[in-house]
Amino acid sequence: MYAIVKTGGKQYKVAAGDILAIEKLEIEEGEKVELEVICVVDGAKIETDPAKTKKTKVEAVVLEQFKGEKQLVFKFKKRKNYKKLNGHRQNLTRIQIAAVGSDKAEKLIVPKAIIEKEAAAKAAAELEEAEKAAAEAAAKEEEKAAEEEAEKAAEAKPAKKSRAKAKEAAEEKEAEEEAVAEEEAVAEKAAESVDEPVEEKKPARKRATKAAAEAEEPAEKKPAAKRGASKKEAEKPADEEKPTEEDKPADEEKPAEETAPADTQDAGEE
Repeated sequence: MYAIVKTGGKQYKVAAGDILAIEKLEIEEGEKVELEVICVVDGAKIETDPAKTKKTKVEAVVLEQFKGEKQLVFKFKKRKNYKKLNGHRQNLTRIQIAAVGSDKAEKLIVPKAIIEKEAAAKAAAELEEAEKAAAEAAAKEEEKAAEEEAEKAAEAKPAKKSRAKAKEAAEEKEAEEEAVAEEEAVAEKAAESVDEPVEEKKPARKRATKAAAEAEEPAEKKPAAKRGASKKEAEKPADEEKPTEEDKPADEEKPAEETAPADTQDAGEE
């Protein structure tokens, strides 16, 4: 079974598994493309009706995009000294026919691009695994080094830890003893309060106010001694004594008693 397909303005005779180069198709490598069918030949049966040929599908896989061989283009004009030589390479697409109707290709070629992509992906995965393994190894080494440093520090300072633990234990013991002592004191107070009889409370004596105290016993205010005089008296020598009455001169006599006024005498006579 084979078919005649049309693509790029050209017609090709194809069967399942055939590989051919056609005009360039804007399709990536590894993808499938469906070609336009003009005629289908199955043994002695030939179908050319477009309505029936559309039912038969021709599928192809794009293998690669490439350039064809160089074609020389030469231009010449006689007696004009005109010559030109150019080259051209046509862009082509290589495809493999995967199926023609019910017929399918036995083996499909894997495109180079897919192989390269798979190889690149595999290499990238291996590189990532290697990096992860290296990172894990480095992390393990760091952890090991940290553990060794911690062990060394613990060996260097075992006394401090033991002292701290002993201090904590002593503090806990003291707290427990204080709690027990407080409980015993509370129990003793409760027992004493039960044994002792209840005493009657005497009424509190009222304190006399300041005004009442002044009314009952007026306090005699003594004149405050001058500070300067007291200091001078203290500075006087002890030998100096106040003059007595004998030492005073005889001429000095007490003044005579003043006579009562006349008004008071008249009042007495009456």
